Amino acid sequence: MASDLLAIARSGVQAAKIGLDLTAQNIANASSVGYVRRSANFREVAQTGGAMRVGDLSLSGVRLDSIVRNADAFRQAEVRRTGSDVARASAEVTALQNIESAIEQSGVFEAIIDFESSLQQLTQDPVDTSLRASVIEKARTMVGTFQIAGQEMDAAGEGMRFLASDGVTQVNRIAEELARTNTRLARASDASSDQTALLDQRDTLLEELSTYGNIATTFGTDGQVAVKIGGASGSDLVVGNSAAIVGMATAADGTISFDVGGTPLTLAGGSMAGQQLALTKNAQLKTDLNTLVDNLVTDVNAAQSGGDD
Repeated sequence: MASDLLAIARSGVQAAKIGLDLTAQNIANASSVGYVRRSANFREVAQTGGAMRVGDLSLSGVRLDSIVRNADAFRQAEVRRTGSDVARASAEVTALQNIESAIEQSGVFEAIIDFESSLQQLTQDPVDTSLRASVIEKARTMVGTFQIAGQEMDAAGEGMRFLASDGVTQVNRIAEELARTNTRLARASDASSDQTALLDQRDTLLEELSTYGNIATTFGTDGQVAVKIGGASGSDLVVGNSAAIVGMATAADGTISFDVGGTPLTLAGGSMAGQQLALTKNAQLKTDLNTLVDNLVTDVNAAQSGGDD
């Protein structure tokens, strides 16, 4: 059995150097967005004898076989799922807080109480002109606060629609980038540094996409990803090098809906879903506010028509 001790030692030193270089690379990129820790796979270098030297084995040390990403597909999927849920809840809570502030800062509740108080005072002396004037003034103030509340709620709705529209723009951008990444992955050599970097980029884009809407992914053997938006039963967003277009429509009441290439899209996660839910609540509250105004006008007019001057 022939062996070259110096060659074997040299290959061992080179392997150790590669391991140290990888460790340094992992440490240096610990805070890099999208970077996944790398590890090296080594393989023995050995050569069997030729036709006339059956059983002879030549040992030549070790060589680098491949550099792999230590990515856990299950954990990454869970990060995307929980991130999507958090983004939906965060967007919805923020929007609802804005709506609440719009109503509270308008002073509508205080104005209603002041108006009722002026009516109570008027019942003590219905012919007192100063009390009558106070009722009229309080009513005028109350009407103004209702108008302010409506305007502030409209402004809050505009802000939510702007954010949702921006989300649609970002989803379409990310989908295009994923399609381009798929194209490059199809051309990349297996276990090459180019493929590794592209896989990092792919996973970063998927995580970013999940913050706007819930997604389902299917991975090919070459690293390409097919993406459905709206979950496993949703619409195809990215297939190979093709990306669909997500659209948004605004209804007369200010609520929004999404579609993919004209097909209605239902989102259960992501910031776009949170903004959609908040806009639905905003429209409902505006309807409730208008109903309150109508009932108040009806009651006051009914009471006035039954009185004597």
